[in-house]
Amino acid sequence: MNIGLDLAMRNCGIAVMDGEKLLSHYSYETKTKGYLELQIEMVTWILKTIKPYGGFTGNRIILEQVYTGVNPAASINTARIHGGVIQKMYEETGKFPVMPLATTARRYLGLETWLSKAELQMWVIDKFKLGTVNEEVRGEMMRADRHWTLNTKRLGDKKKYTKDKWIKAEITKEINKLNKDTKNTFNRMSTQIIKQTGITSHAADSIVLAMYEGE
Repeated sequence: MNIGLDLAMRNCGIAVMDGEKLLSHYSYETKTKGYLELQIEMVTWILKTIKPYGGFTGNRIILEQVYTGVNPAASINTARIHGGVIQKMYEETGKFPVMPLATTARRYLGLETWLSKAELQMWVIDKFKLGTVNEEVRGEMMRADRHWTLNTKRLGDKKKYTKDKWIKAEITKEINKLNKDTKNTFNRMSTQIIKQTGITSHAADSIVLAMYEGE
């Protein structure tokens, strides 16, 4: 079996695949305040959750590579959770997990690497029939995507053929606002998807990881 692990500082997603069949998926969020305490809590939950499937033994573990983004503290604490999982797996099996970047796993499945949380949630929900997302959410996502695509092209073309530095700066501000507004829309839709189906973005990412057959 393949077990996909998507780990963040306070959130975790786990998915278990047997061939092309999705056996189960889990999401976890800790409210613990102390960093070391929450790391122990997260690793303990992971070990407990995968134990009924044989744990690390006999399974292929796909652990998303740590994302080194704009928050160094989050990256450090997430890396500590990864380290706990890696050490435990090595102690039990003498092996290490497969550790692709999230973008690598998405690309392997033919998905766009820049998909939003909501779009990835929708993809796994539709593929594995994990629930129903109403037309209001689907429609708003389609409108937001169309608005972003059309206006990104319009503003990009305008900036390309403008020589005035002040106008270029104003266009850049418009593009940044467009990106921010679009991201906020998709984040709101992600929350609605969770309410309607229970599928979190971490569960969606873990399912994609569990489908990854690369090295």
